[in-house]
Amino acid sequence: MYLRDELDQRIADCLNELDRFWLFDPVVEAADDLEGIDEDFLTIGEVDLWAAGLIFAISRHNGLSSRGFDLGISLEDIGTYYTLDEEVVESKADELRRTLDLDTNAHFYRDFSFPSIHDESDEEEDLWTSALAIFKYKMKIGYKKLNEFEEVIQSTLEFCREDEDEDDYLQVISIKARGQLLEIELEGYEGEIDFFCYQLEEEGWDMVELRYGYDDLNRYTPSEHYSLSMEQNESLNLGSQEFESIEEVEAALDDLVDKRFEDLKEKEPLSPEAEASLAVIKAYHLPRIESMAEVDRVLKLFPGCIEAYICLAGWFPEPMGRIKMLKDAMKLGAQSMDIEEITRDGNWWIDYRTRPYLRAMHLLAEEYLDTGNDLEAFEVLWSLIELDEADHLLNRVMLLEASILRKNWIEANKVFTKYPNDDNLSFIYGKAIYLFHTLGKKGKTKRAIIDAYHRNKYPLRMIVGIEEYPDYQPFFTPGDKTEATEVIDFLLACFTNENKLVKYILEILLKNEEWEREEDIFDISKDYFIPSAKIIPLDKRSDN
Repeated sequence: MYLRDELDQRIADCLNELDRFWLFDPVVEAADDLEGIDEDFLTIGEVDLWAAGLIFAISRHNGLSSRGFDLGISLEDIGTYYTLDEEVVESKADELRRTLDLDTNAHFYRDFSFPSIHDESDEEEDLWTSALAIFKYKMKIGYKKLNEFEEVIQSTLEFCREDEDEDDYLQVISIKARGQLLEIELEGYEGEIDFFCYQLEEEGWDMVELRYGYDDLNRYTPSEHYSLSMEQNESLNLGSQEFESIEEVEAALDDLVDKRFEDLKEKEPLSPEAEASLAVIKAYHLPRIESMAEVDRVLKLFPGCIEAYICLAGWFPEPMGRIKMLKDAMKLGAQSMDIEEITRDGNWWIDYRTRPYLRAMHLLAEEYLDTGNDLEAFEVLWSLIELDEADHLLNRVMLLEASILRKNWIEANKVFTKYPNDDNLSFIYGKAIYLFHTLGKKGKTKRAIIDAYHRNKYPLRMIVGIEEYPDYQPFFTPGDKTEATEVIDFLLACFTNENKLVKYILEILLKNEEWEREEDIFDISKDYFIPSAKIIPLDKRSDN
């Protein structure tokens, strides 16, 4: 066995024995980088020492080197497993910290998810599902190369099936080449699909995306409220009428009261544009191929249909493709709109025909943030806020959260200055976090923490496990648990690697008797805040 293979095996042996295998990926990633720095770093007889040092260095790097909580893995446990002196292991970990520059690269080696802490009886069943795995090749895939890929896929499939019952076999439904992209349609249990794709990545394949239930889910599918609102407006045929004032709009709406839809349709049939818009709204919920065909049909008739471009972009696997399509939506859509007149009259969002344009801008800002183009994202979000002062898409929330997460305090201050009294939970808790980082432990920071907790106490209590998550509700009342869930992901992202911030918040609440000690299962004097090593990307695709 090669020394490097032996190292990986010894790391896996220890983590399996200590029931901490979810640490395997970041530890092995660190070993890969170490090998890139010095390919001869391993010597015979020192494999266990390197394995122990790597495990402790990465667990300590993630704040997980204590035995005081369920996810911890201590220096003592590691030393005992490898029968090594703790000081020797710690010294090797310190050497690795310097070699891998862990202090500077705080965001490295965190690509893992914490396991849920629950009874075995609560474990979710691995579901049989469909998925689309998309890989990218360095050049356009021709017929010969496709045949080569199919052989690798078949051998990988056979390897994955070795220990499975025939009824549970992973199925490859289709293999398609689209330019440089290779699309593999799969059916099977999620765990088996994940393992299959992992094996292909081990072969050196570059996976772009793995989408479960892809036939049924367009990433830009609008909310039910947005869909119904657009359908109602198109069905009422308001878009074909010209109104000189808000009074005329109100009169037209009053005339619709108590009228049946069939009567309205007979009175004035839907315009071709309205029919096309309704077709696109429905196309979001069609299987991928059918949806794209329907959108293509609409665009041939109405090349300025913004919603059609958004729907098409939602099926693109790569972010750059989605960004280009969203830009096309705005560019071509603007040609059919009088932007200056709409802005002058303040009709953004009020005129429902402007909503797809605003939604395309909002989605474009999200894609910019996801791809690290912060300046472009901030520019788009501020433009949206100027156009739609009522901010129906909550652009201010996305702008504030992105600014705080990136510690762009100048940008965050601009948002707070524009919205000094915003009651959104992201603003309330975000203000406390902003003040902690900019002012420190001052009276103003303390007051902001207490005010946030008074406004809604549940986000913090659900994070530390004192309160359970609520069942899904479509609406919430300020201060309730459902509202609290809106800010959980944001707070988790803010708290990652910020134990000083979390400790200070809980200290303030304890000193002011805001935190019920008898219910407090999170003792800041003994425990550590458990950071989320792999935060789910913030999803603020609100379009109501």
